Amino acid sequence: MALSTLSKWLLAFAIASFVLQSELVQLVQSSKDYYKPWFILYVAHGAYALFLPFQYIYMRTKVSHSEYLKLIQRNIDTLPYTSKFGIWQRMTILTILFTSASLFWYISVSKIPIGDITAIYNTSCFFTYVLSTLLLNEQFKWLKLSAVGISIIGIACISLGPRISVSGHSDQFIGYASAIISSFCVAFYEVIYTKIGITFTPSLFFSINITGRIGVVTILLGPILFPIFHFTGFETFQLPPIEAWPYILLVALLGMIFNALFLLVITFAGPVTAAIGILVSIPLTSLVDWVLVGTPFGWNTGIGSALIFIGFFVLQYDSEPQQLLTETEPLLE
Repeated sequence: MALSTLSKWLLAFAIASFVLQSELVQLVQSSKDYYKPWFILYVAHGAYALFLPFQYIYMRTKVSHSEYLKLIQRNIDTLPYTSKFGIWQRMTILTILFTSASLFWYISVSKIPIGDITAIYNTSCFFTYVLSTLLLNEQFKWLKLSAVGISIIGIACISLGPRISVSGHSDQFIGYASAIISSFCVAFYEVIYTKIGITFTPSLFFSINITGRIGVVTILLGPILFPIFHFTGFETFQLPPIEAWPYILLVALLGMIFNALFLLVITFAGPVTAAIGILVSIPLTSLVDWVLVGTPFGWNTGIGSALIFIGFFVLQYDSEPQQLLTETEPLLE
């Protein structure tokens, strides 16, 4: 069965925000000469906390304060493994995984071409499929494996093709290694989110609430790493120049949009379908990079892009969309 119309629109907007965010991060760390991946990540992920007050203001137009709190608790009570994990324990686990994936992605930016970063990052679909069968007991299907395989071949065509060097050899090694680690971490995050962060009936309301909670955990625990990174020399603390702030804030906004939408796609379509779907960002990022930066969009990118699209459309017909739960339905029982 094909993806639902809602899932397709969510995925489309998520892809657009990811492409724009990728180009802006590269701009800040290169053109604005501010290569501080942890600081940019901290601002971007900390901004997720804004979802909570925005959600509360919106919901107060529909329900009372007490009903709002009951709604949150009702969603929490339907999470799996309630006897093992409290809500903030879950949020800490998800934040660590998500932050690890993002930090390695930020490190790779400006060290290797953005098209290569996006291609390697999105090999997470392979890790997602393997981890889903191991941790989620997902049924093995040859059609789904074929879709992943086709997409992986497409990624190989893009990333193994000729590219213009953007940095020194050692920087490139760090960039490619970071992108690979990021790919695994994001797959682990998606699968663990599916295992401990999704209610029995998928809830748009609670997916947004989880995103906000990840922002709160980032704000509270993130400062611990600033002195560690500073004194170890990994990233000396330095505030960005004034002209870089608008771009960093825009990165944060796009990150909020992407993460919220992508969580919804995972919720309603499953982690493997979401991972394959976001692969569409690879050819789009390469195209944008070619237009703005001049990185060649060669034959390898064209062939790889075609294979990625084929893999995505093969997979979506083997995925059943889940029922959408509105933000007020739990109160109507």
